[in-house]
Amino acid sequence: MFERISIELTNKCSKGCSFCYNDSGPGGATLWQADEVVAFVKDCAGHGVKAVSFGGGEPLEFDGIFEILKRLDGVLFRSITTNGLLLDQGQLRPLVNASPDKVHVSLHFPQNRAEVARVVRHVQLLKENGIRTGANLLVAKSQLDAAKRAAESLTAVGLADEEIVYLPMRGFDTPTPEEIASVAASPQFQSMTCLPECGASQRFCSVRWDKTVAWCSYTESRSILNELTYDGLCQAMHGIGLKPCDKSLVELSFDDECRPDIEPSSHFTFYASLSKPVDYPAAHSMDTEWFATDKNGHVAFLNSRQPGAVPKVFIEAFGSQYSFYDFEEHLLDPATGNQVQFNLVDFFEAGPGYFFCIDRFNDPPNMTLEESGFALSSLSKEGHEELPHGKRRMVTGLFNWNEEYFHNTSASSNYGYHQSRIDAICWLKDVSVMERLPSDSMLLPVAGHTVAWVYETPRESMRALYEEGLVLSLLREDFYPSPHRFGFYTYANDDYSGGPYDQRKLPQNPVHIDQLAGKTREVCSHVHFASVDFSQMPRFQPAEYFPCAVTYGKWVDLEGNAHSYD
Repeated sequence: MFERISIELTNKCSKGCSFCYNDSGPGGATLWQADEVVAFVKDCAGHGVKAVSFGGGEPLEFDGIFEILKRLDGVLFRSITTNGLLLDQGQLRPLVNASPDKVHVSLHFPQNRAEVARVVRHVQLLKENGIRTGANLLVAKSQLDAAKRAAESLTAVGLADEEIVYLPMRGFDTPTPEEIASVAASPQFQSMTCLPECGASQRFCSVRWDKTVAWCSYTESRSILNELTYDGLCQAMHGIGLKPCDKSLVELSFDDECRPDIEPSSHFTFYASLSKPVDYPAAHSMDTEWFATDKNGHVAFLNSRQPGAVPKVFIEAFGSQYSFYDFEEHLLDPATGNQVQFNLVDFFEAGPGYFFCIDRFNDPPNMTLEESGFALSSLSKEGHEELPHGKRRMVTGLFNWNEEYFHNTSASSNYGYHQSRIDAICWLKDVSVMERLPSDSMLLPVAGHTVAWVYETPRESMRALYEEGLVLSLLREDFYPSPHRFGFYTYANDDYSGGPYDQRKLPQNPVHIDQLAGKTREVCSHVHFASVDFSQMPRFQPAEYFPCAVTYGKWVDLEGNAHSYD
């Protein structure tokens, strides 16, 4: 008998992590309606299901999630897993009012200190509002140290061992159980039941946004849920195998004499056996971010986006362990020896007196007031009508300059939480202002202007600095600056036939490899294209120059001709 059901309500998710097992993204969809979900879960609860967990995608982007939680109150245990981004955009209060039994906030990028700080803050907020909460910490083999630091941050704010779930990266970059234990600093920790080995649980099943079911959220072995009832669920689960997400293993099969009995009152039993592991061709998994230099010594950042060819010399040396954001802090800190300029020309072009809120995953070629900025002077009780509705949402939970403004407009009820501390990139009048900022503020390598990265500054202090003319403008702290802002040529691949990379953004002042130091220089200089000039390469196929790892064993040249690796 199933006791727990996971329902991935949608695969729509504005965060759109490249490694998402559900292929979620901003353009995601769902086949579920709120009424269907409620009726299905109630029927399952009537047959002994004790708990339902809602995920995605991002469940807070599913229309009707709060109605579902309210209508199932008292029926069974209701939990929800969220990336938390919408908690800063008006969803905190409705979520609290829906009174879920538990909310877990996912931490996907422990190497990103802004994300760690945000998740810690969201967990604290939920606790303060009486919601039982915790965190799901994604642990990648290449980011064990960052995961350890993130775990320490979570425990430092009072999360107990049982409130942190350590989720291993699946499909690639997967840590061992021992490595996860080292992150948790304990041989006992919360994780997936399949951590020691792949296998189905007789008490759990996964239901997806497209109304398919499986033994696990990660497997490709799925069946269509034709009838939205518990009996229909049992029928759909009958005879499904379990293809492991670890591609070194073969599909688990269930012995015909021991297949799960589909009678609702029975216990599900199964027998699983593994044959010899299948040997798969060597290729990179999911997104691989890599770096190279051209004949002029200029540096490029390249994102394979899964289908793109990646030079084997890079894979053999570094695998998929480095992303650009592993180097971001080193590039911004002159003490590391890197001599780059952080290009914020478009930020300064608007002049002083503005706050820019950039989509963290979509750094534009140019920041514009129309798309992402507004005048700080408009955030006053008298001038609030000048702020368009879309920009009210943009600022909420990130930088509430005037608390009274939000208490005296409809934005108060829609967007809830009033943040008391500010993280921001600040344009300063001059370097002497650093003395008025928190001690951990960092001066950034920006030409022609004084700019600092500021953390945990009380809102009142920042407002006073602005009114004194010492802070001129602000930029949302947790946006991910594109590599072109550091002088890197930027390429990405979206061609699933194995085609060339396309140049995405040109640097204003290309960085030379001699301006880089330490590990940054080592990684960026490992692949050198002696005959290529990135400034003249709008399209680029690395497989024409180096033996490459390719997803489907083939690649396509600039003329459209297909080539295969034996």
